Amino acid sequence: MNKTQEDVANELGISVGAIVSYLHARGYSWIKLRKAVTRAKKYGVIDEKGGLNFLMSCIEDGKTQEDIVKELKLNTVSSIHTYLKYEDYTWAKLIEEVFGYERRSLIDDFGGLNFLKECIRDGKTQVAVAKEIGIASTSLESYLK
Repeated sequence: MNKTQEDVANELGISVGAIVSYLHARGYSWIKLRKAVTRAKKYGVIDEKGGLNFLMSCIEDGKTQEDIVKELKLNTVSSIHTYLKYEDYTWAKLIEEVFGYERRSLIDDFGGLNFLKECIRDGKTQVAVAKEIGIASTSLESYLK
């Protein structure tokens, strides 16, 4: 239920002005507080997992945004982007913080493109290669992009 300031004031037996003063003293407005509550409802699952640290850990593990969406049962990748926007981040900025200026992948640790070419010559499937090195098969696709 979306309560108004008037509803809350009536419930507490105080004036709307008292609510406004209370929020103002704490750096909030009714609109800002409502946005924070809405954000918590929509993106709390990311916060529950550890917020930005969780997302950085996912990147380190080679997970794609699509992998994270499936894991957290979010609607779309835009859910992650909206969460990052609230945190004043972008996906690219997060990747930069994880990898520095040079984006590295676990695939690079196995030999990068040469490793993948060898796997293809050996007749291995994308799923088999991903399983072998311990990443999601979609991470191979992302690596090649």
